[in-house]
Amino acid sequence: MLDRTAPPVDDRSADAHRHFFACIGWAMVYWPYSHEFEPANAEHLRAWLACHDTVMHCECHAAAPAGLDLTEAEASAFYGGLLAASREAGGYSFLRRRADGVLELRIPRTMALKRNGGEDRQGFRVLAEKMFKVMFDEAGFDIDRLKLHARRNPRVEGQTIAG
Repeated sequence: MLDRTAPPVDDRSADAHRHFFACIGWAMVYWPYSHEFEPANAEHLRAWLACHDTVMHCECHAAAPAGLDLTEAEASAFYGGLLAASREAGGYSFLRRRADGVLELRIPRTMALKRNGGEDRQGFRVLAEKMFKVMFDEAGFDIDRLKLHARRNPRVEGQTIAG
């Protein structure tokens, strides 16, 4: 169970950044096979978390103009170039259907320290906590244990993740 009294993620710092990505790496290792989302690697999981409806740390592009009811396959073909460009750049993108029924292409934003140097330091904490909540809600992770495990074991063998 999520302990709401646990200390929050530190404001953005190199240590907090590395700890956050260690948590993502370990979440990837223990990600439940029964979950509908099957991440290919830790960066894929981070990207999916960033594009989740409750996090929204992503660029959003309407994949189907209003009034045009495309299936996900048709939208993929319609925006194939944008999807390909995102993947070619080493990133991931996801098609999601919004509450109003419109398909939307979501491309996660980077969390790299070098590229986000001017980002609000407290914003990192809020973003990380939102992602931890998704891991709790979606996959049932005990977030406090995950954070503690990542503190004790900051390196995840075989996992690589940008950041």
